[in-house]
Amino acid sequence: MKVFIDSDIFIRDLRYPKDQRFRENSAFLEQVYKGKLKGFTSIYNVLEVCGILSFNLSEERLLELYAGFRDKYNLQI
Repeated sequence: MKVFIDSDIFIRDLRYPKDQRFRENSAFLEQVYKGKLKGFTSIYNVLEVCGILSFNLSEERLLELYAGFRDKYNLQI
């Protein structure tokens, strides 16, 4: 099954481990990572995630996230 993943899913995964939906969110992303679901997102979503996290990450970590986003989640951009 193909799924389009919006920014909030990635933000929750990367920034809010105490969120009440974190476990469900992580289980969903794990299915995408393992290839059980075919994940897609847009470059605009990736840029939004990086923009939001730019307040909390160093420039180096931000560039690592941007460059490795596709592989980290096993999805197509």
